[in-house]
Amino acid sequence: MNIPESEIASKREAAILYAKRGWKVFPVHAVNINGKCSCGKHNCKQVGKHPRTQHGCKDATSELDIVLKWWSETHAGANIGLLCDGDFWALDVDPRHEGDVTLNQLEKKHGALPKTVTNRTGGGGSHYLFKKPGDIEVVNRSNTSGELSGLDSRSSGGYIIVPPSKHRSGSEYQWDVGRCPDEMEIAAAPNWLIERFSKRKQKSKVSQHSVGHEKLTDDQVADMLDCIDPSIANDEWIKVGMALHSGGYDFSVWHHWSSRGENYEGEDECISRWNSFGSGAVTMGTLIYMAKEAGYSGLIQTPKFTFEDCISKTTKLTAESQPEDINGVLKMASEANLNAVENRQLLSKIKNSANIPLGDLRKGLVEIKKKASGPAEDLAYVVAEKTLKRFYAGGNHLVRGIDKGFWKYNGKHWERQTDEQVQNRVLEIIKTHVDPDDASFAGTLRAALSLIISKQAADDDVLKLAEEPPSVINCQNGELWIDLNGNVELRPHRFTSYLTYVLDVAYDPTAKSPRFDQALIDIFSNSSDPTDMARHFQEFMGYAIQPKRDIAAFFMLRGKGRNGKTKLMETLERLINKRAIYSDRLASIEKNKFAIGALAGKLLLVDDDVDTGTKLPDGFLKKVSERKLMTGELKFKDSFEFICTALPVLLANNYPYAADLSWGMRRRAHIIPFERVFTEEDADDSLFPFIWQNELPGILNRAIEGLNRLRQRGNFSQPTTCKAAHDIWLAQANPLSSFINEECQVSTTGYTLLKNFYFQFKFWAEGAGIRNIASRNTIKSNLENLGYEVRRRGDGNAVFGLVVDGG
Repeated sequence: MNIPESEIASKREAAILYAKRGWKVFPVHAVNINGKCSCGKHNCKQVGKHPRTQHGCKDATSELDIVLKWWSETHAGANIGLLCDGDFWALDVDPRHEGDVTLNQLEKKHGALPKTVTNRTGGGGSHYLFKKPGDIEVVNRSNTSGELSGLDSRSSGGYIIVPPSKHRSGSEYQWDVGRCPDEMEIAAAPNWLIERFSKRKQKSKVSQHSVGHEKLTDDQVADMLDCIDPSIANDEWIKVGMALHSGGYDFSVWHHWSSRGENYEGEDECISRWNSFGSGAVTMGTLIYMAKEAGYSGLIQTPKFTFEDCISKTTKLTAESQPEDINGVLKMASEANLNAVENRQLLSKIKNSANIPLGDLRKGLVEIKKKASGPAEDLAYVVAEKTLKRFYAGGNHLVRGIDKGFWKYNGKHWERQTDEQVQNRVLEIIKTHVDPDDASFAGTLRAALSLIISKQAADDDVLKLAEEPPSVINCQNGELWIDLNGNVELRPHRFTSYLTYVLDVAYDPTAKSPRFDQALIDIFSNSSDPTDMARHFQEFMGYAIQPKRDIAAFFMLRGKGRNGKTKLMETLERLINKRAIYSDRLASIEKNKFAIGALAGKLLLVDDDVDTGTKLPDGFLKKVSERKLMTGELKFKDSFEFICTALPVLLANNYPYAADLSWGMRRRAHIIPFERVFTEEDADDSLFPFIWQNELPGILNRAIEGLNRLRQRGNFSQPTTCKAAHDIWLAQANPLSSFINEECQVSTTGYTLLKNFYFQFKFWAEGAGIRNIASRNTIKSNLENLGYEVRRRGDGNAVFGLVVDGG
């Protein structure tokens, strides 16, 4: 996001203060310095107002560690959404629909509003916070015309934007003078205002809704909504809302679900639709049908008995009670589906009343449950199904890949999940079915996880780990699909794309990066053509940020001291996302099968510790620098094959050695030299922090432009400076070339026996402090790769055309 550092800090401090008050907050898209929404959509109708997290305002929390992480790391600079689910509601005065005029007229008629906590929006409106009345339910309502035109209410399931968030106008939201939450209490609203935004609570209302002869619990409805894609067509989206409305659900249920969809147009649109729904046109039966079509297969009957029923029955037990009476209470408990705490309380009461050991009561309850539910395998199946429905969209968002590991779709891309992480989700479900103290608990847990492994095992390589990946740049606001000519098309995130990475930036085709553009020219100013070097670096970035590796290549960024090399590499890493990057010494990875397995699905392989005397692992480097099948392994898993999409990038102060001088190795090597050294006077330490904060979307566009040129050309076009650096590397990086230049004479008729040549070469190399000296056979191959003839004579193999000085 293009957000100044000072704004990021003030928002972070404010969010933490709100959380400390117990207010639930969540990140909302911000307004960039160019006035656009950070979501990246050109036609965004809710600039700086719609949620950034996957579940929208449902993710709101007052937990300090989560809030701190949001505004410090994952959503730094985001606007602040305040959930109105506590003990207050908000009156939103919108001047666009003459809300200020409407309020003035109402106050003339009924009297002025009491002084209360008040937030002035950046668009000239106001949010008045009022206490929620005890027996009256304030509803969410938007009014664009009529008696209440411009006056909206935000209550349970609704939210407002709070200071110091920035409005699309460029102005900040601010607490009214003397009316911030630290200066006064939230007042009660006058009756005349409450009457216009409320409905009486139904005393007999329970959170269960009849459909035919069945009753749906809130959890069941939540499971059904998890199976239905919130990005469905508009008429289907409306049907879901109408069904929930007719079933008696609160607006927040529909709003929470809707806010996760790609077509979400903001809370106002949802409220407007919700208030337009009548009753009976679409029922909960429609929702059940839609959920079943999406894979839902639940609908378990509501328990016949409650915890209170069981306790009431227990009070009649005595030490003289018959076994059938005690078993009757245990059977009630089994049919009531009590949780672990309720089970413990009930069994303790039975123990005290009937004087029976707690252990015997637990065994009795387990036996009754087993008879009622059937074998443990059946219970494990139910737990597995519920886990997939609740946490993994009915199983659509969880895959057991060819690497024998879990991958979870997080709404934007697929990421690895350990068995323990999935088991933790199973644990949340199983606790509602089995008492943790029961002997069958651990067995059911293992069986449920085993069933999930079997059910989610992919028939083929859906994640395309061992296949050619699609040419896609996955951004925060969608997937950029690239055609053969390098043109891009932004599509919504879809789990069926099976992308294993996401960049840390949203796509905005209008974004610019003027300071980064100039920085490239400045960094390469000592080259023969700085503009051409900048062009080449943009193409390198474009190739790096997408997974299609159809050009065999590795890149070496070489230069000493303060030359901009590290800053440019950090810019690329910030663009990509650290989860899509693997950093380690190449030589260490080559010998570690687990490290090789971890490369699957990565975009970059970075070795930033290439030092003087380092010998490149030639064979490994050649393998990872093009699309070849590799064999890797994850800890405690079987080995698997994959195509490495991690582009090798080496950062070096000096050129490393390379034993392999073959054409295959030479054509892969792309050297980008950094020849300018910045002085203390030249250096601007604030430049790149500014660029990272404000220009990443523009840098993404430069990378896309570079990729477009690369695709149309078919290969990299190396600048003159890079070609010269490549020649220098060949001369310096392989000691054989240096030895020939320093110790040999070219002769059209002369020759040197290979054994003598190797003896002199080895003596020279040891004196130069060179480590890992190549074998005689390798030297023979490298001489041939350099164009020298090596053939047998009567006294052994000889190198023709070279005579060693003094040899």
